[in-house]
Amino acid sequence: MRTGLFVYFITLLLILTACSTTPEQQATTNKPTANLAWPQAPADPRIKFETIISDTDDFYVKKGAFSRLLDVVFGKNSFRLVRPMAIIESGTTLYIADPGVNGVHCINRDNAKYQLLGQQKTNKLQSPVGLAANEHGHVFIADSMRRQIFISKKACEPLQVFITTHELNQPTGVKWDTSTQTLFVVDTKAHTVKQFSNKGKLLNTFGQRGLGEGEFNFPTMITLDSNGLLYVSDSMNFRIQVFTNDGRFVRQFGRLGNGSGDFSRPKGLAIDQAGHLYVVDSLFHSVQIFNSEGEFLLNIGGQGQAPGEFWLPTGIYISSNNKIYVADSHNQRVQVFSYIEQKT
Repeated sequence: MRTGLFVYFITLLLILTACSTTPEQQATTNKPTANLAWPQAPADPRIKFETIISDTDDFYVKKGAFSRLLDVVFGKNSFRLVRPMAIIESGTTLYIADPGVNGVHCINRDNAKYQLLGQQKTNKLQSPVGLAANEHGHVFIADSMRRQIFISKKACEPLQVFITTHELNQPTGVKWDTSTQTLFVVDTKAHTVKQFSNKGKLLNTFGQRGLGEGEFNFPTMITLDSNGLLYVSDSMNFRIQVFTNDGRFVRQFGRLGNGSGDFSRPKGLAIDQAGHLYVVDSLFHSVQIFNSEGEFLLNIGGQGQAPGEFWLPTGIYISSNNKIYVADSHNQRVQVFSYIEQKT
C-alpha cells in the first residue's frame, strides 16, 4: 500500500514537473506581447500595464513542482474573481470585494494563502462593494444590500459588525481618515456622506439630493488627499465634488459629455503620491486622470477584453509604491498598472 502511494506521488511529480512552466514563464502569461503604456509614443510614458489578477494561479506562480503536487493531492484554497468591485491593500494582504461570490477575497501576497471573508454563519456578506483600511490593519467593508459596514481587525480575520443598518440606506464608498480617526461612508440612496467615529458612532452628515453645490444625485465612491480634502464621485450628476473633512463644499468639476474630462458614470476614485486624481468611469470603460484642481491630464483604456481595456470597471486602489489596481468588473479581473515617475 505504501509502495503504491509512493509510486503515485512520484508519477504525479514527474507529470507536473514536465508539464509546468517556470515561474518566470507563467508570470508573463497575462502580459501583452508588446509593452503597454500611456500616453503613446512619442510622448513620455506615465502609466504602464503590469499584469492581471483573475484567479488563484496568478498568486501561485512562485510554487515549485512539489508544492503544486501537494495542492493536487490534498487540495488548496482557490478563487476566481466573478464581479470584483473594490480593492484595498493592508500590509502584505490584498482584499478584493466581490459581490459575485458574496464575499471578499483575502490574499496574502507573501505566502499566497487565501481565504474568502463573509461566509461565516454570522455576519455573512451579501453585496460587498466598498473597502477601506486604517493604519492599525483594520479593514472596513461596505455591504450595500445588508446596509452595514463590517470590520476585519486582523489579516483575514472573521468579520464583526461596525455600523448597523439603522444608520445607513445603501453604503457604497468608504474611506478612513487617519487625521481625525474617523470613517467616511457614501450613502448612495440617502444622497449623503456620513462620518463615523472609530467606535462606529455617527458624527456628521452632509449632502442631500439635488443639483447644487454640496448636493448629490446617487453618489458612489470617495477618497481623501494629503491635505485632508474629500473627493466624492457624484455619479448621476456626472461630476466630482470636493469637500473639507468636516463637510464644507470646496469645488466641483466635470459634466455629462463624451469629450476628454467629461463623465458618463464616474465611480472609483484614488489619488497617487504626486497628487493626481484617478476617476474610473464605468460607462466610458476607462480611467481618467486629473490634477488636484480638476484639469484633465490623461485617459487610460477603452471598452474591450485585452490588457489595458475594460468592461464596466468600478473600483480603484493605488498602493504606497504607486501600483494602480483597477477592478475590471465585467471582465472578471483586476488589472494592475504602475505610475512612471518623470525623469528630471
